[in-house]
Amino acid sequence: MEAYQLAAGDARLAVFRRLHVAQAGAVLAARCGETAVSLSLYALAVELLDSAAWRGMDRRDQERMLAGCAGIPSDAAAVAVTAGQPETAVEFLERGRGVLLDRHVDDSAELAQLHEADPDLAREFEGLRHDLDSIVMPDLGADEFELPYRPPHQESEADQRSALARRLESLIGEIRRRPGCADLFSPPGFARLQEAVGRRSAVIINVSEYRCDAIIVTSAGAGAVPLPSLSRQDAEDAAEFFRDTAENAVRPGWVGRNARNEIARRLAWLWDAVCEPVLEHLGITTVAPAGSSAPRVHWCPAGPAVFLPLHAAGRHGEPGPQAVIDRAESVYIARLRALVPAGSGEPAANEVATPPLIVSMPETPGQQPLPGAREEAEYLIRAFPGAAHLTGPDATVEAVLAGMTAHSWFHFSAHGITDEHTPVNGGIELADGRLTIRGLLERRLPGARFAFLSACATHHGSAAIPDETVTTATALCTAGCKYVVATLWPVADDHAVDFAARMYGELITSGNGTPALHPDDTPRVIREVCRAVRNTSPGRPERWVPFASAGSL
Repeated sequence: MEAYQLAAGDARLAVFRRLHVAQAGAVLAARCGETAVSLSLYALAVELLDSAAWRGMDRRDQERMLAGCAGIPSDAAAVAVTAGQPETAVEFLERGRGVLLDRHVDDSAELAQLHEADPDLAREFEGLRHDLDSIVMPDLGADEFELPYRPPHQESEADQRSALARRLESLIGEIRRRPGCADLFSPPGFARLQEAVGRRSAVIINVSEYRCDAIIVTSAGAGAVPLPSLSRQDAEDAAEFFRDTAENAVRPGWVGRNARNEIARRLAWLWDAVCEPVLEHLGITTVAPAGSSAPRVHWCPAGPAVFLPLHAAGRHGEPGPQAVIDRAESVYIARLRALVPAGSGEPAANEVATPPLIVSMPETPGQQPLPGAREEAEYLIRAFPGAAHLTGPDATVEAVLAGMTAHSWFHFSAHGITDEHTPVNGGIELADGRLTIRGLLERRLPGARFAFLSACATHHGSAAIPDETVTTATALCTAGCKYVVATLWPVADDHAVDFAARMYGELITSGNGTPALHPDDTPRVIREVCRAVRNTSPGRPERWVPFASAGSL
């Protein structure tokens, strides 16, 4: 263990080597019962993750590196909980998960502060980041690739990225030396995270080989609820089912029947192993009356838990409040820093009278027809006659992005695509190509309030790097949307139409003949619709379980 500590702390060694040495030493120390040593080595490993995914590397290489280090943040958090330090566990998870997402969330959030302190440094930072993101690297892991165009002054893409990344690192160092800017572009500590949570309840589901816990953060601090009935192997098995097999529930015959039975069994297990202990700890034990608000839980799953439908857990065929949707409203968040500090700024009115941007693709080249896309668009156009509607050949990537800038809420009825090879290239299929997750992450939509993604697997990330939360829903939340309704796996066209109609029937009002959307009611309405569909279609979980609410507040 001393040798591991010495090597891991040697700054002369390559970051990759130090990272792997720190991880190996932490595992050895944990097995030997040396919790303090393990904790210090895990702390170093988590700190090195950001450097290992260096800004000078291509995004695909960063993703591949992080995939090889999957599990480090969760294992570090588990050791911290064992050491009686749940606050440290939260910091490990916030720093070690979503490393690449940070560079969009944190950079953008803190640029505003930097603009006030030193506008010139802020503009220089933005320029360097733009230049860095603009360099296209060949993907050597792809089946086919072409070398990108190289300007005469650029020796190579890798050299150019390296030079820009070093200049950006130097600039960040200069920024932090300015008065009041020491903490810029660095992960927040627990005190700032707790301030963001405020009076709300945020529940991190941490899954590790060492132990599994629900780490609950409230205004009173952080506490761990042990989950002895949950193991990493159980979580991975369930994640694989919901990620790869649950979509079979829409099929006819014994294949669909078996999948539906398995969904019901897994939801009951998820209730017993995870969600009921959490709700009992929070004191959420009774049925919430229909039509009224219920206690709200912000779920923040880690590792394989990101694929689990926590909002739908329950013994739905049994009497009593034995399901999450009977007791609580659910919102998924990527990390705690996605929460806007309670009381910060002027609260937005819970009414949006401006018409939406509707993007519908009943026919998409190379994809199955979606007749329900036309039905959903017609429903919204009747509710909001002034809605902007992009469909067919008019629904180009450029037109959609321009429309999103001009509207405060959006409805997409199209094919959703998950790209396991390069996750940020997943997204929504449009007339002339794909509206990618990468493209959405690069947008800023400060006026956005709501989006409904009536598309397959839009809240479904990469199995290789689940902690990076690379999903279309997360990208929209990062861009500025307050609430996004998305799907955990592929859904049937008619099920999406039914869910959308029920949801908008509750979210949209027309007092005095003027239609208005109420985005802040989204968690309540999703819970109400899920309960209604469950009660009217017992034994058909595929009609409601995939639909979930993601949020940034």
